[in-house]
Amino acid sequence: MTRFGYVMTTYFCVLAIGGLSFVHVAPRLIWNASASTPIGLYAIHPAEHLEVTDLVAVDGTGRYEWRAPTH
Repeated sequence: MTRFGYVMTTYFCVLAIGGLSFVHVAPRLIWNASASTPIGLYAIHPAEHLEVTDLVAVDGTGRYEWRAPTH
């Protein structure tokens, strides 16, 4: 490949990465490394309804305030 080819390839790669940094893409795959369920890669999709044996992924980044009950 010529020097111009390397420059243009680098330019388009940087342009694509820069463009994609402004687009929010929801994760579709999640890696489970805990022992709570079998370790592995899980696909995530919206559910119409939940059954008892369904696995649920929860985003825990929200801030919630917990207060101890007073007696």
